[in-house]
Amino acid sequence: METQIGRVFSSIASAEMARDELLGAGFARDAVELLVHEDEAGAMQGNFTVGDDPDVTGGHDYSRTFARRLREPGWCTITVIVADTTVAERACAIFERFGAALPGAPPGGQG
Repeated sequence: METQIGRVFSSIASAEMARDELLGAGFARDAVELLVHEDEAGAMQGNFTVGDDPDVTGGHDYSRTFARRLREPGWCTITVIVADTTVAERACAIFERFGAALPGAPPGGQG
């Protein structure tokens, strides 16, 4: 019976290396999905220059709209569909080598 397992990574680089190792170990490309939950170059990083004036509308527009938001560690996830326990254990070993964590746990911890 197929099941899906997933892990959280604190960097794109470590997630990509884990994905590459999964694919190299024979996991099907369509069974491995890498998701980036925050774009390091986009609006989530607060790199806009518009709305940057703290004096506008009580001085809160910038912080509410553009400032960097606090987030839990880990902003990439990999999910993989596995056929059985043995295959799941192989995937988990690869995840562990690259510092992945269970969803909700900090990357680099036990998982």
